[in-house]
Amino acid sequence: MKVQSIQLKYFKKFEDYQFDFTNTETGLAQDIILIIGMNGAGKTSLLQAIAATLGVATGRLEKLSDLEWVGFNYELLSNNWKKIEPEVNLQIQFSSPELKSTSEFYQKLQDTGRKLEVPPAEENVVSLRWKGERVQANIAAELFQFKGREYAKQLLRSEGFQVFEKVGTILWYTEQRTSTSLTPENYQKQLEITEDILRDRLSKWRQFHQDINTGKIAQLRSGQKDLYAEIEQAYKTVFSEHSFAGPIPREK
Repeated sequence: MKVQSIQLKYFKKFEDYQFDFTNTETGLAQDIILIIGMNGAGKTSLLQAIAATLGVATGRLEKLSDLEWVGFNYELLSNNWKKIEPEVNLQIQFSSPELKSTSEFYQKLQDTGRKLEVPPAEENVVSLRWKGERVQANIAAELFQFKGREYAKQLLRSEGFQVFEKVGTILWYTEQRTSTSLTPENYQKQLEITEDILRDRLSKWRQFHQDINTGKIAQLRSGQKDLYAEIEQAYKTVFSEHSFAGPIPREK
C-alpha cells in the first residue's frame, strides 16, 4: 500500500494543490518519500490529510475528526476559504502480492464461518475521497481492499505474525512524539501506554527469549518471533560498544 498522489482543496492553506509521488521512470508510487520545506509550508498539513484518510479507510479511526494531532481540527480546516467543505483525494497503489494476500485472508475467514461484508476488490490503484467525516472509494469493494490488516489480526492465532508482513496499514509519528504504533488499532478500545505496560511486555519477551536459549521452547511455531532477540540485535547495531541489559529491578 503506497500513496501515489494526493489533492488538497480548501484544506488549511491549500486552495487546490496536488502532490504527485509517482516515479517518472517506472510509473509506480515511490517506495520512500522525503518532504522538505520551510516552517509553515504545509508539510504537517499534508501528513495529517494522509493519516486521517488512510486511518479511516483501514479502520484505525472511526471518522476523520478522530485524528489526534496538534494543529488538526476538522471543524476549522477550511476556515481560510469561507468554510467551504474541505476536499482530500488520494490515489493509493497496491502491489499484486498484497491484493492476493488480502483476498486469501478474506476467503480463509469466510471458510471458517466468519460473516464478513463485501469481498475486497483487486484494483491496483484505488481513489479515496472525503465525504463529510467519512472516506469513500468508487465502490464498496475497493474500500475493503484496505481491510487486509483487519483480516490478518483474525488469523494471527492460527497462522502467526507473518500474516502482517503481507498486508499494509497506516502508522504516524507526530512532532509531539506520539505514535499510533503504540496505541490500540481498535478505536473503541482506549489504552494508555505507561511505563508499567512497557516494562511488563519487555519482561515477558525476555522470559520467552530465555526459554528458547535454555531449550524449554525447542522450536518456534509458525509465525512466532523472538522479539527480545530482535530488539537486542537492533540495539547492538546502533550502539556497537554497549551491551543490551534488558529490564532491571525497580528501585524501592
